[in-house]
Amino acid sequence: MSELELYRFITENEIEWVREKNERDEVDVFIIVGFNFIERLVRILNLGFDEVIACMLKENSIIVWMQEICDCHNIEIKNVFID
Repeated sequence: MSELELYRFITENEIEWVREKNERDEVDVFIIVGFNFIERLVRILNLGFDEVIACMLKENSIIVWMQEICDCHNIEIKNVFID
């Protein structure tokens, strides 16, 4: 996954995101992904069958913290999530 792929996924699908401190007290970004976009997100993350990412399940969406994912893909989070 590249910065451009992630940026396009976020903007083209109007994915809501929030900048907040994570459980390690670091500034992070979480995205709120509707169920209809989960397959696309998994595809751009290039997750294998036995690979997992932590998320929180809500009534009609999942919440995914992005810093660790971006770090694994050598993506500068500030280049994707622009205020």
